[in-house]
Amino acid sequence: MQDIASACVKCAKCIQGCATYQIHRDEVHSPRGFLELIKSVEIAQQEEFLDTCFLCTHCVSACPIGLPIDFAIMQSRRGSKQGILKRFYFFLLRHRKIMDFVFLFLSFLPPCFFKQKKVGVIFKIPFKHQAFLQKYKNYQFKKYSRKVAIFIGCLANYNYSETGDALLKILDSLEIEALIPKQECCSAPALFSGDFDTSLKLIKKNITYFEKIIDEVEAILIPEATCASVIIKDWQRVLEYYQEEEYLQKLKLIQHKFFLTSVFFAMHTDLRKKMIQTKQKITYHDPCHACKSLKIKTPPRELLQHYDLVELEDSESCCGFGGVTLQIKKNDLVKKVGEKKIDKILKTNAEIVSAECSACHAQIATLLAEKKSKVVFKHPLELIAQTLKKE
Repeated sequence: MQDIASACVKCAKCIQGCATYQIHRDEVHSPRGFLELIKSVEIAQQEEFLDTCFLCTHCVSACPIGLPIDFAIMQSRRGSKQGILKRFYFFLLRHRKIMDFVFLFLSFLPPCFFKQKKVGVIFKIPFKHQAFLQKYKNYQFKKYSRKVAIFIGCLANYNYSETGDALLKILDSLEIEALIPKQECCSAPALFSGDFDTSLKLIKKNITYFEKIIDEVEAILIPEATCASVIIKDWQRVLEYYQEEEYLQKLKLIQHKFFLTSVFFAMHTDLRKKMIQTKQKITYHDPCHACKSLKIKTPPRELLQHYDLVELEDSESCCGFGGVTLQIKKNDLVKKVGEKKIDKILKTNAEIVSAECSACHAQIATLLAEKKSKVVFKHPLELIAQTLKKE
């Protein structure tokens, strides 16, 4: 952490696209300001400022020497105090069966239960009565010559299971068999909040599950930009941080088979030939962890060409979801960043806004609803599934 902070040459290329800096417009709320705090200030004094970082990774992609500023900030949060709610949430992440029960209970609460004005977006996300992984636990999929595994992600599992339903429909249309192995959270919420110990436990469990089936499948598909970024990039960083050589070797054997769904479908299938044209007007928001962390922009657009696709102004700017820390502690900041994105979406006059990320789904859909907008959010997989030719 200190090495990363000391390596910064203060060139300021990281500042202009920083979601936090765009709101505060002061040096202490900028990437190089965060690094200066990490280098010279006690943890307790850092929290007020470092907790405003969205971890959108713009600073990393803009840095001329590629400093992992995001990882330094994650490390700095290791010393932060975790409230009761966050500690309980991370306990649930470590215990999938208990999390299944708790989230099932939440699905039966009345819609108005969490509608207070000052609670974060994460408290307004709808919970499904049956999670995706539970729904398809014993499902018998059709056998095809091609076979892929699915890593669904927590939000698509518990809150937006229609994403997984659409993915399965697309795979069936392509005559690709689906395998849904046992899996845990990718560890993003814990990692981003500085709970590295929980992150390490989840990473090890997932590697153990996926190494068992890796030879059966040609790819492991991830319909979530954040999960894909954490798995493809951050798992290795956490294992290196703990010097887990055994698991680093295991990760190398499976890492090359993880794909964000749009990349796999655009590069390794003829999916575009199976879709029909539609006049629905849509716009596309680039999730931070896709366009900045993984450098993925073209594949989803290629797959959505069957719609009337209108480019969104500043499509790479952060939607403002920010994760558990920001949602709980800095909700005013979350809304300010998000409302800038909403204004640009509304300017397109699109009927639908899409993004390959359920965190973006939660943030954008909630803020659109607060504005009483008729614009709806759809994952790219849902849009693709709607335009598949009938066999």
